[in-house]
Amino acid sequence: MDHGSVYMTKDKQTSTQGFLQIHNDGSTDDVLTGWDCSNADKTALLDKDGKPLTELRIPARQSVTLAPGRDYFALSGLRYPVQRGSIMPCALTFQQAGQVGAFLNEVKPPKQK
Repeated sequence: MDHGSVYMTKDKQTSTQGFLQIHNDGSTDDVLTGWDCSNADKTALLDKDGKPLTELRIPARQSVTLAPGRDYFALSGLRYPVQRGSIMPCALTFQQAGQVGAFLNEVKPPKQK
């Protein structure tokens, strides 16, 4: 797991997006089945079109990247704003690997057009 990023916010109770890269060094596929970022009331995994996913397959000996324009975490109901220097802990659950911790570091969101 590469620690990822989360867009900064100005206020709590808003929503933001989170991203990271997941590596499967094993010889069998694994499946991400659960996710929770503790600063958010709700953590959802969405596809690039914003549709909810119930799981995410990580092929053996490959990586899957959650990134802008791809699948991503949608974090809503933030308990604290994501400010400069913020680090958001998340717990991810895999069928094979079990529970794995990850951290999302704040980054500035892209400028709106």
